[in-house]
Amino acid sequence: MTTRLPEKLTTLPDVPKAFGDDGGKFYRHYDELADELDEDLVKSLKAQLDSILIFAGLFAGVNSAFLAFTLPQMSANPADDTNALLLQILLRGNSSITSAAHLPSASFTPPPRIYPINILFSVSLTLTLLASFLAVLGQQWIVYYRKRSGGGPEHQRWEQLRRSLGAKRWRLELVLDDLVPSMLQLGLVIFGIAFSLYLSTLSKSLSHVIAAILCTALTIILAMTTCAAFDPWCPFKTTLSRSILPITLSLYVFIISCIVFVVALVSAPFAIMASRFGFQTWQFQGIRSLLYDVSVSYAGMYKGFTKDAMRPADDPEYLRVEAIRRVICVSEDRAALVRAAMNLQTIRNHGSLSSLMGDGEFSTRMFGLGRSYQVRSQWPHDTELIEARAFSTSFFHIWLSAGSFSDIVNLLGWEVDSRGPAQVFDAIRSLCRGALVSFTADCDRCLHCTTLSFSMRVVNLLVDDVRTGPMPFHDVFNEVEGALTKSVDLRLGCVVAAAVLCSMMSRDPGLRWLRSEETSLRRFDPLFEELSMAYRARDSSQMIEVIGRGLATVEFKWKGKPDHELYVRLFELGLSSGIRISGARPILEHFGSLLLYIEIRIRDQAISERDGQRGREHQVRCVQSVVGSLKVEEGFYRELAVWDDVSPSLESYLKAVKEHVETDPANPKNLSAIDLLRRIKDSFPGPARGRSSPYWTFCELLDQIELVFQTRNKAIYEGGMVRWTGVLSDDTDTIESTGTCNTDKNDVLWHASHSLWGIDY
Repeated sequence: MTTRLPEKLTTLPDVPKAFGDDGGKFYRHYDELADELDEDLVKSLKAQLDSILIFAGLFAGVNSAFLAFTLPQMSANPADDTNALLLQILLRGNSSITSAAHLPSASFTPPPRIYPINILFSVSLTLTLLASFLAVLGQQWIVYYRKRSGGGPEHQRWEQLRRSLGAKRWRLELVLDDLVPSMLQLGLVIFGIAFSLYLSTLSKSLSHVIAAILCTALTIILAMTTCAAFDPWCPFKTTLSRSILPITLSLYVFIISCIVFVVALVSAPFAIMASRFGFQTWQFQGIRSLLYDVSVSYAGMYKGFTKDAMRPADDPEYLRVEAIRRVICVSEDRAALVRAAMNLQTIRNHGSLSSLMGDGEFSTRMFGLGRSYQVRSQWPHDTELIEARAFSTSFFHIWLSAGSFSDIVNLLGWEVDSRGPAQVFDAIRSLCRGALVSFTADCDRCLHCTTLSFSMRVVNLLVDDVRTGPMPFHDVFNEVEGALTKSVDLRLGCVVAAAVLCSMMSRDPGLRWLRSEETSLRRFDPLFEELSMAYRARDSSQMIEVIGRGLATVEFKWKGKPDHELYVRLFELGLSSGIRISGARPILEHFGSLLLYIEIRIRDQAISERDGQRGREHQVRCVQSVVGSLKVEEGFYRELAVWDDVSPSLESYLKAVKEHVETDPANPKNLSAIDLLRRIKDSFPGPARGRSSPYWTFCELLDQIELVFQTRNKAIYEGGMVRWTGVLSDDTDTIESTGTCNTDKNDVLWHASHSLWGIDY
């Protein structure tokens, strides 16, 4: 055991940029733990093997002594012939021995029990010698296991882990700690049986006494072993105690399978008879599927064997996962556990995280660590808060990345359809508390921590929503707007879009009727599935698809719907990710819808003039994003691709603007809307007439709108130029509209051939 004083954490460590990139603190804890585990394994095995060698030597001597008595009884004794001949000489030839056939050896017959007795004694001695030989080999294996080659600390660390994994994969501890002692114990049992049989050839009463003593001792040992099999804290553990439970379950399954198979075979003739009358022969189908399952099982065993026989070198990612698994499952040093938990969040590979989530020991340990703290709103550097945040965020990371809602249910021991939803949701909320205590910490400024903390907040809201009723999502959306504005990571936008979908789905009438405790689990499951699929998305096309689905919700209304700023930022993020126009189709197809519903908000009489200007800025930013996405494409057909994607939704926006101009021609917001449409036309024009019908359809509708506006507002148009009463800011690339037609205030004349966005065609 190490005597190093435990590290006391005063702040929550940041998630490293790369695994182990935390100043070597995690590796220091891991190296100490690995050395401690290896030293404990080697010492325990060496002590076991030494005791086996000592006992095997003594036992082999006793066994050999008995064989020295029983083996001669298998053949005739030459001394009997000598004694018979001497007796004949003494009697002066008065004897029946007239030839060799009359000697005692010629008519010798071994005692009836001496043959099985010698077999048992010989088997017992053979097992003892084999156990001794394996014990000697085991000591050589241990020497090789602890032997270190050259290289630096990094090389030796991974070499030690590879040897540890190899010893675990090839069951070194099972062979030396279970198989070798079992051989010796089996030899001792066989010796006891042979000893009792040998005594029966000498004295029946003596044999019965010894047999009774041996049976009593064996019964007591079996009872102690059985107790250890069903009580994990019973000290009377042996190899048999670890095997009784799985053997019992296997026998139970085998017997049930045999019964089912026999019933199917017996009922087969009846199925043939029934098939003649038109009934289905389901029995044959069952037998066929059973045989197929058996063949698949054997094929799987063969593939597994060949895979182990041709095992490649361990991947570094796999070694890192195993290092974390080792620390989490074994260590009790809180600082080491925190360091391992923070390094766990650097692992993003779905397969690695799935192996951790599927490991019952690891997931149970992480789940227990995350729930072991009752978080209190005290000082931000409180040790309990640091540990609670590290463990809960790390568990949520692997749960969202590779788990499902049923995993939490299984960890709590509840079936999905049982009556225990309150306990399940309380467990999830207790995990969420560990991450909600310090959202303003420095670590939350990185993209990963922001995404994870936001996801946990959404999960917490969803839990409250399905339990107590509709919960407001405004606060969590407002908190993430700042991070989303500064972010260039699609993953955060993908998770935010999924949260918008969850907010709308939670108001779905198809889910709202499930209000009972028994059905609340079923309501939460699709919401969590939506969020987790967005969190674990790694491919840009998948993220774009989720963001597109989130943008589609701008057309709907529900309580808790986010502000248009969030939608605009999602639109910008989706188009600024550097993908081609063809890949951005799920984003571009909502361009017109976004402009339309922002326009509806701008024309709302209840909003202030400042909010109206802010809405117009949102529209400008959307157009700028589309123009910026054109820089990614090269070639003539980029405008074609843009107009094919945006024209269906832009058509609805054009019709809405036309309706507003016709119904309220004096509204000063009409001019800014028309100017925005003209800038769209000039910023990414289409090809010549007839080459792109969506573009010219847009131009025709825009001409109709301008004609209506000119007819009703002739004073605004002068000399074929549009007088825009606003200011273009070069720093922010936004238009700050005054909302009036005052020509005395910062007039800017824009010719129709000029592009507002700085791109001339």
